[in-house]
Amino acid sequence: MKKGTAKDFYQLEIYKRYESISNMLWKSVDNWSRRHQDLIGGQLLRAVDSVGANIAESVGRGHFWESLHHLFYGRGSLAETQHWIRRAVHLQLLKKDEIGFLRSETTILYKQLNTYIRTQRKSLYSVERLKSADRIQEDFPFYGLHIKELSRPLKARKAPRKKPSRKSSSQQPVASSKRGTRS
Repeated sequence: MKKGTAKDFYQLEIYKRYESISNMLWKSVDNWSRRHQDLIGGQLLRAVDSVGANIAESVGRGHFWESLHHLFYGRGSLAETQHWIRRAVHLQLLKKDEIGFLRSETTILYKQLNTYIRTQRKSLYSVERLKSADRIQEDFPFYGLHIKELSRPLKARKAPRKKPSRKSSSQQPVASSKRGTRS
């Protein structure tokens, strides 16, 4: 599967499948009674739209751990969507053709989402990612360091030490207690 960017998350297969599920559910819930729309429809639509929102947000995140975090939330929202679909089927709110479509599409989407999560994890652990995963890349990270220190790795750099004074504590003068006292 092609790695998406923030500009083309809507071209991902998992996002396209989510949209087809969401569009069908929105149309179907519009035909339900007001009571069922309020009790089940609202939960169902929030859950399904959370799937798409988390996929989009995961693609837009700059760090892989944040991206995975949102993909896991999306997977959880998909499981919640499946729950509310089951409730709607039990209450006979969905048509037979909608039931077949939704069951097969959510199952496929769940598998595709798991595969996408696995591919993102693999890219996280690749050698190239380990080199730059938690570092900000800059052309010239000076920040007040001397030019000699920039050539050494960060771990080799030491904080400057304070030079110990030559006088020991016993040799330092003691302040006199008889300073210009008035009588």
